[in-house]
Amino acid sequence: MALCETILRTAPDHVEALNLLGVILQNLDRTLESLPLLSRAAELDPEFPDVFANLARGFRALGEEAKAEAAASRAVELDPGLEEGWLHLGLSQFGQKRYTGGMETLRAAVAHLPDAVGLHAAMGFAAIDRDDAPAAVAAWREILRLQPDRVAAMINLGTALCMLDACEDALPYHARALALAPDLEASVTAYAGTLQGCHKSEELVAFCRAELVKRPGQIDLLKGLVQGLSWLGRFDEARALCAAAGPASADPGWFQLHTVNITQGAPAPDVVAGYRTRLWDESLPAAGRIAAGYALGKALDRSAKGEDAMAAFLEANRLEMAENEATGNRFNLGELQAFVAHARATYTPALWPQVQTLGNPSTLPVFIAGMPRSGTTLAEQIAASHSQVFGAGELKDLPRMIARLNAGGGTASPLAWDRDLVRRETAAHLDALRALGGTAAMVIDKLPDNIQILGQIRALYPNAPIVICRRDLRDVCLSCFTTQFGERIPWANDLLQCAQRAIEIEELTNFWVAALPGPILELRYETLVANLEAESRRLIAFLGLDWEPACLNFHKTERTVVTASVWQVRQPLYNSSVGRWLPYAAHLEPMLKLLRWHVPPAPGNPAS
Repeated sequence: MALCETILRTAPDHVEALNLLGVILQNLDRTLESLPLLSRAAELDPEFPDVFANLARGFRALGEEAKAEAAASRAVELDPGLEEGWLHLGLSQFGQKRYTGGMETLRAAVAHLPDAVGLHAAMGFAAIDRDDAPAAVAAWREILRLQPDRVAAMINLGTALCMLDACEDALPYHARALALAPDLEASVTAYAGTLQGCHKSEELVAFCRAELVKRPGQIDLLKGLVQGLSWLGRFDEARALCAAAGPASADPGWFQLHTVNITQGAPAPDVVAGYRTRLWDESLPAAGRIAAGYALGKALDRSAKGEDAMAAFLEANRLEMAENEATGNRFNLGELQAFVAHARATYTPALWPQVQTLGNPSTLPVFIAGMPRSGTTLAEQIAASHSQVFGAGELKDLPRMIARLNAGGGTASPLAWDRDLVRRETAAHLDALRALGGTAAMVIDKLPDNIQILGQIRALYPNAPIVICRRDLRDVCLSCFTTQFGERIPWANDLLQCAQRAIEIEELTNFWVAALPGPILELRYETLVANLEAESRRLIAFLGLDWEPACLNFHKTERTVVTASVWQVRQPLYNSSVGRWLPYAAHLEPMLKLLRWHVPPAPGNPAS
């Protein structure tokens, strides 16, 4: 810096000294001082590409994205091989909310400079910011092609794969990053998060315990440990951790909500007051307020204070919906209706003889599907208590398999599938199920949303048992509205949207029951609660298995449960969830009106 200043005192128009001093000032966070120097250098030598790239860098630092774009455009015009110019050109376009243009710019850049790591990294970060996980995966894979041991790229690639629900694919990258950088907090938390995403509860608990010895109080590890213990049914340990770590953590709302979710009865009044304070404190981050709102609603619900509980749930859902809107995560009713119409038009009686030999005849997979909160976890827990059945939880394999068979489209007919690809895909899927289930004769996939693809599932597995769970839609909708799901479900934040989706799924379910060949069993939640043994026996007989008394003691079965029902399925069965909507009827009138043709009529029923 001193040398540059000395040169400029004797030669004030020395272009290289002006440029270098400008860069030094930028590196010292003195960007405003750098711009007159760089501007003067550009005037003196308008053919000097580096000066324009450095000007673009400075303008971007000051938030002047349009000026940055103009300077960067000139830089790449002068030198198409200048990585810094391309980088600031793309980033300045992102800064002006022109995501598509920015990505096109960076793609053009890597066409000129395929080995420029910085350009691929910019594409990866921009894609992550826009929730464009496939583009992010492609970018980070390119970086690892160029630099196979780059830890940050491994972490980012794994994160992008998890965004695609491909946590099993992400795990080796995060494990490798951890092996290369065991003391890097980002590699530790990434590995813990991916263990959680893979629902590897035992490994998650052991890893988080060991790392917390080195990093006491690290919040992601604490959350992972609490979550893993809860999945394993070790609620006393999980509650103790929440009580000890939650109040002093950076996210007490999460620990508060988790405590309510795994505890019987209402919390103490001072605890409830704390939830209320956090919910209405506008200075807090939205995530903490949302968690506190759900916790407060559940606590007040258990205290039979329905009016106050609904106010808390309404505010929590309002905040969560705003977060969803900000990221473009919206419910598209028209898209769902079009999908239902496609199913009706495709899965006709004429289809089934044509696909009779398409799929795999295996009876290893069992599919339990329905609306969320319709009893799918309870049905799985009962069946998985049998010695010959393994409950694998909510697997994402089938939707991904069907997307591949559809060549990326969502509505192709099975008649368009490649038979060899079907054979390979089902063989690989069955191998994965066997790896999960060990010696079990049956492995359950209980992803509720599989209700939408039962036609494709039946074409793939003509003999696989399908269990459809059904419940009073009024209770389903209220339960969804009052539950904070691990994965944000935008329709669950609005009672009318809950009802709209429930109606479409109900109509689709009616169609599947009438149209699908092969073994199908309907389980109604209210009947199961009222006649537990008879309905449990009916379920086990449907699976073709001999009865085992352990199925009635499902709440004692030790297995990983990762759904929102993690606490309920480990309690003896009660009927308190039947008719849960009734105390809230005064707040549900628009929803009840929409559902009135989809519930059994009853005297005095507001929905009738």
